[in-house]
Amino acid sequence: MTKSTRAKAAKPPRPHADPSPLRAVALLFVAASLGCGLSACGRKPIPVGVSLTLTGFTSQIGVTGRNGIELAAEAINAAGGVKGRPIKLLVRDDGDDPDKAVAADAELLAEGAVAIVGHMSSRSGVKAVPFLNEKKVVFVSPTISSTDWSGQDDYFFRPIGPNDLQGQALAARARELGLSKAAALYESTNRAYTYKVYESFAAAFTAAGGAVGAPLSFSIAEEKDFPGLARRLLQGDPDCILSVAGPMENARLCQELAKLGSDLPVFAGMWSMNADLISNGGDTVGRMRVAGVMDLEDRRETFAAFRAAYVDRFRQEPAFASMFGYESLMLLAEGLRRAKGLSGDAIKKAILGLRDFEGLQGPLEIDAFGDCRRPYRVFGVRGERFVPDQG
Repeated sequence: MTKSTRAKAAKPPRPHADPSPLRAVALLFVAASLGCGLSACGRKPIPVGVSLTLTGFTSQIGVTGRNGIELAAEAINAAGGVKGRPIKLLVRDDGDDPDKAVAADAELLAEGAVAIVGHMSSRSGVKAVPFLNEKKVVFVSPTISSTDWSGQDDYFFRPIGPNDLQGQALAARARELGLSKAAALYESTNRAYTYKVYESFAAAFTAAGGAVGAPLSFSIAEEKDFPGLARRLLQGDPDCILSVAGPMENARLCQELAKLGSDLPVFAGMWSMNADLISNGGDTVGRMRVAGVMDLEDRRETFAAFRAAYVDRFRQEPAFASMFGYESLMLLAEGLRRAKGLSGDAIKKAILGLRDFEGLQGPLEIDAFGDCRRPYRVFGVRGERFVPDQG
């Protein structure tokens, strides 16, 4: 086993083999007209648990992630399923809460789920990851990026890069823009994610000659005084702000900064890269720069087909969680197809042994620990879209 492995689902499928992302999406329309997957009709389904946030503060990430997972399941089943068996999704709401996440997973395992896809925040993973490892159940998270679980021989896989790379990408861009003094803020209930983004930003920014003030923190469930937070961030006369928080909270922060007459640029982790930021912040979030991966204008044939199918099905553009959700189930399905059995150990071994797996926007490099070193880019807000921040 090499330290870095590649997987690619773009080979022409053998009869009843799993499809490439492009062919899988195209076959959605065949499945819709026939009412069932090709050779998977009548075969015993393979149950896969889907545990993610469908209610509460962070539900948009969970809902858009579920949409991507559903689209992948339909594509897989349209192309014949896994070894002729359709994927059956068992969905639960984890409430973005550590205890509810474990309870949801326990229910799914009791119903026969052979693996879990989901949990969209590092907060929900705090207890879910060790629980599923103890049960020896393969768990593929679309968006848990915390380095707390990096480099471990476990059952946890992810198509997303670690959160320290988000902070580093933001710091590099801030210095490219000539910014040298940052104020910092992070949300505390999702600290496994937010603090690491802050910490890596601060380390990279200061190493490049900048200065970062002592960070402020707040709780997404309790904070009401955003005017006060905005004033405190401006007290040290910074030339930029790092705010690692959710989209709703950063929308509110930008509104308060605008009321104070400040036009300072605000940098944020990928958590903020969804439609809630723009719909709630309006023109005030034009100052935002966020770390991200998914570029809606990517011209790869695979992504264009995915985007078209997503819009056709859900009547909205895909979010980053949609792409990661789709890729997560595709990655699991390829592992299921290659596994010699449906035990956690068999599925784990199969995924770690993959080569040449192509994501929707480039190859996924899954290392010997199931981690992905996928690079981040920085995006700005232009109108109602996130676009690569250039120039």
